[in-house]
Amino acid sequence: MSKRFNTAIFMFVMTIINIAILIGIFFLLMLILSVLPLDIDRSSALIPILLFVLASVFSFGIFKKMTRFVIIHFHLEDKLEPLRRS
Repeated sequence: MSKRFNTAIFMFVMTIINIAILIGIFFLLMLILSVLPLDIDRSSALIPILLFVLASVFSFGIFKKMTRFVIIHFHLEDKLEPLRRS
């Protein structure tokens, strides 16, 4: 298999994992919000949007660290093609 194909497969799998992490964090934040005894209007449409943005930021950070870990731990530097060329 070529480096380009390996990179495409790696990015596809990591994107699926990133979406799963995003959904998991979003539902976790929704659960935490529903359990906390806060005096806010939970019917507001702004709350889920803010939680989604917060989940996106958290999932991006986790995704970035996880991608670096997987590439280094499994020695994939020489098996993947860089996305950007200088």
